[in-house]
Amino acid sequence: MSSDPRNTWPRNLVLLALIGAGLIVYNQRQTPPDPPSEEPGQTVPQPEDESTPNNQPPNQPDFPDWEEIIDSIYPALNHEEASAKLKHEEQTRAYPRKGTFGPVSRVDSVRVGSNEPIEDEFVHEIIDMGDPKDWHFWGVYDGHAGWATSVLLRRALIPGVVSKIKKTLSEGMTRGFSSLDEPIRGAFHQMENMISNEALEAMDVAEDLGESTAHAFSRVAPACSGSCALLAIYDPNLCLLRIASVGDSRAVLGRYRENKDDWETLALSEDHNGFNEVEWDRIVGEHPDETGIIDKNSGRILGLAMTRSFGDNCLKWPMVQLERCYKQFLGKPLNQGSLTPPYLTVDPDIRTMPVRDGDFLILASDGLWDRISNYEAVQCVRHWILRHPMEALPTSNAGMEGGIERFCRFNALTFTLEDDNVATHLARNVLGGRSEVFETLMSLRAPEARPHRDDITIQVIFFGLYPGEMRD
Repeated sequence: MSSDPRNTWPRNLVLLALIGAGLIVYNQRQTPPDPPSEEPGQTVPQPEDESTPNNQPPNQPDFPDWEEIIDSIYPALNHEEASAKLKHEEQTRAYPRKGTFGPVSRVDSVRVGSNEPIEDEFVHEIIDMGDPKDWHFWGVYDGHAGWATSVLLRRALIPGVVSKIKKTLSEGMTRGFSSLDEPIRGAFHQMENMISNEALEAMDVAEDLGESTAHAFSRVAPACSGSCALLAIYDPNLCLLRIASVGDSRAVLGRYRENKDDWETLALSEDHNGFNEVEWDRIVGEHPDETGIIDKNSGRILGLAMTRSFGDNCLKWPMVQLERCYKQFLGKPLNQGSLTPPYLTVDPDIRTMPVRDGDFLILASDGLWDRISNYEAVQCVRHWILRHPMEALPTSNAGMEGGIERFCRFNALTFTLEDDNVATHLARNVLGGRSEVFETLMSLRAPEARPHRDDITIQVIFFGLYPGEMRD
């Protein structure tokens, strides 16, 4: 049966209306809207750039933790963090007036590393020498080309010196100013011979008996690396202080001037390098047929900064032994300039002097003394004792140009008083003081730190009076 056209036309009309509405919506979606008109003083919002998700700037890597990762790898220390790093190995020891300690009232120390592992070592021992009051022994050992020699000295040198002194005293030797020079000197030379002989014997055994090369190297290491040695010996029964030095660490005494709130600066050691005329004459006299052994500009001898040291077989052993050590036992590369060794000696300079109440002694590696003079160091301690600002103190770098290099030495303009430990106080003030350079230098890590700051080891010993008593 056929349908009636009068019944279908309303449905067709509805269908056409729906199709038309759909076309209108489709055209609206495909055609962007007209931009809104901008009235005076009105800012038109800009569409979001879909090419930079999460509103990140262009060219920014899509790593949400990028800054956190960078900071964790090489963190930039703030002042509190830099100070905590500086103080990590600080120590303060105070001693009672009565008992066996003698007139040593307080010892402050700190060690700040540049190398990893650090090559500086230090020690303080109080030893019964058979007298009413115990003797004090302090050592600062500034290692180089490794840490093996300085660690060995820290553990073995003072016991060797004590043994020699006790033997001398048991033989009835008087205790005058120079009476103990020979046993101290003998201990230094014996230690050096033991370091060298132990290495050579280990090499022989390894070759003859097929012993482990690793075992031989463990004996060779203290001979291949090197170390300065600064030893202070204090006999409180006679109030005599003895300093034995090899290398360029330094001992400086602040001599108290009563009723003047001031301290005189007394050097108790000399730097053993090419700038020292005595050392220059000694080396040139021992090697008359060689020229250019010492660099006049740097004071270095065949590249080494000091002319006296323990270890450093590269400038002491004959070339045939150095070649053997290098090729078979992982020794140091050969120094082709070493033609007629030995160039170095371990013979110590020894000085003896009485100390009195109010004196203080600074023992430190060259990491400190490269940045401050003897006088400035004594004044720095003086101002710490008296809690005075650094008024009108001349600086070593007054004429230097700007930039971070002007902080390569102590600068009175950045002096600060914020440490209870005077050794830490000295270290802080040669590393930038209150300037932001302090945070920069302390943020550096090995190997980047070494060109800008050396290992620093400082011990400050007060005799008789406590710092607070001198202040009052």
